[in-house]
Amino acid sequence: MLLRLVGVASLVIGLCVAAWYFLGPGSDMSGTYIGKSPTQAFLVQIVESSNGQLTGFYQQAQLTDDGVVQQENVPLAGARDGQTFTATLNPGGLAHFFGDSLSLSGTYSGSTITLVGANENSNINVSLALGSVADYQNDVAALNAQSQLIQKEKAAAQMQQQQEQAQQAAEEEAAEAAADLVTKIDNDLKVIQTVPLTVSQRIAQLDRQAQAIRDATSRMQAALEHEQELGGRNTYEGASIPGDISYANSSESYDISSLRYHLQAIEQNGLPSFLQKVEEHITTCQGLGATESNDSSFSGPPAELQACLQLESAEPNLKVETSQLLDSYQDVFSTWAVEDAKQQAIIQQASQ
Repeated sequence: MLLRLVGVASLVIGLCVAAWYFLGPGSDMSGTYIGKSPTQAFLVQIVESSNGQLTGFYQQAQLTDDGVVQQENVPLAGARDGQTFTATLNPGGLAHFFGDSLSLSGTYSGSTITLVGANENSNINVSLALGSVADYQNDVAALNAQSQLIQKEKAAAQMQQQQEQAQQAAEEEAAEAAADLVTKIDNDLKVIQTVPLTVSQRIAQLDRQAQAIRDATSRMQAALEHEQELGGRNTYEGASIPGDISYANSSESYDISSLRYHLQAIEQNGLPSFLQKVEEHITTCQGLGATESNDSSFSGPPAELQACLQLESAEPNLKVETSQLLDSYQDVFSTWAVEDAKQQAIIQQASQ
């Protein structure tokens, strides 16, 4: 009897060992299995039927390189055969990062499972252990925390990049403005170099013009006296003299009108307008701090400072020369006002 009991016990133990070997620890694979990596979290929920059929879901959360957490929840179906099983992930037309259906093979050891499979879009090779949905959610929360940190870092980096780009753009704009100002001032200085000779020549011309007006008065007076010597405008010899005197006055009047028109033209486009442009450039220099009183603390391009200082130094003489030129024009007009009055008196006397 004892031997029979021992034999039965041995048979039971042998069957259990065989069942453990072929079916794995426990007879039901149903459960929640979780796993994770630094950038992923996995959850597989499996329900095993009595005939070894498997149903459930495969869930995955993945932190992408750009800091976004992508999540998938895909139906799972398969069959178990002892310690091994097969399963298929089929999204049923849902958009997901697996692409088409993905076939998996796996092993089961009671408290852990492994899943291996690949297609053109994805590769799965994970080991999962029994856990809970709450554990998986904690792992996903950790990925979301990483995502938020990455997003903050990206936002900070983007802001830094924008600031650097704005700074670079501002520096480039300032450099272009400085180069433009230097070019304009260089052109100013070239013109300024020609001003003394041009102004002196024009003043000499205006002086000659004023003297010509006075000389014309003298000639008209001499003609009047000659007319009187001949016996007046009613004599044969003196008849043409009043006309000549009147013509001389008209000719001088025409010259003065032309001179006034010329002065108006140069006030708009000549030396006075050029002086105004130079003063505008000096104002720009002063706004930049590119002045002699501020040269030690100027932070702009050296060429800009040098150009501004040269223009600042040349501007006083340009003002003097412009004033002298305009004064010479006024001297001519003043001379004409005096001489024309004299000439009108001569014309009246010659016409009597």
